[in-house]
Amino acid sequence: MIQETNTPDDIGCAEQPRCQGRDPRKLAATDEPEEAAPLAVTATAWPKKLAEQFAATRDLLTKGAAKWTVAEVATAFKGAKKSDVEEGLDSLVALGILAAYEARGTRRWKSIRAAA
Repeated sequence: MIQETNTPDDIGCAEQPRCQGRDPRKLAATDEPEEAAPLAVTATAWPKKLAEQFAATRDLLTKGAAKWTVAEVATAFKGAKKSDVEEGLDSLVALGILAAYEARGTRRWKSIRAAA
């Protein structure tokens, strides 16, 4: 019976500093970068006009390096519906202001430009 084993080269870990002194087979599943927590914000009113909603969402997400879920963004605005917030986040992705990705089974958004 032939048993396959992963070597450091098989999982892209050979000679990388993050692998030194650690089992590379375990790194592939557990070595994810730490995510910055969203800033603690006082909930503000959700703007009525679409352009103002986009601007408020953009301003919130470009304040730091945090990664936000739709629920976290919606919580930052009084009266915001998650569906409206998600539509705004996706629109900001399409405009090249935010990036969206999947992490631990949850969709997240982050700014792709430095805060002004």
